[in-house]
Amino acid sequence: MTFDLVWRKRGLVIHFKGVVDGKTLLSATYAVQSDKRFDELLYMVADYTDCSEFSASGIDLDQTIAMTIASSLTNAKFRLARVSTNPQVIAAADGYAAMPLNAFTVHTFPTLETAFEWLGVENL
Repeated sequence: MTFDLVWRKRGLVIHFKGVVDGKTLLSATYAVQSDKRFDELLYMVADYTDCSEFSASGIDLDQTIAMTIASSLTNAKFRLARVSTNPQVIAAADGYAAMPLNAFTVHTFPTLETAFEWLGVENL
């Protein structure tokens, strides 16, 4: 598995590492959204700082986005911070944020510090 889930009180950090492909994104999305704690989350940080390569295809991204948009309808208070300087990750994140049915507030940041500052929570 190329990601770790760190659950916090009302929050979650997903730390991606190595090569992140479509299967990885779908697995991470399913792992998060199928957990009973998901509906209580106020924020998630998707940390791609240790991602050496991002190679999700359009189909994989569409499936991930569809799963996420469906879940956003049950948890509209949820905010998503993505952390990366990788142009491929940023392009995927921007595409997701621009989806008209997306109910989540989504931003991409260059560092974990700026992401946690935006969320207003402490980086433990």
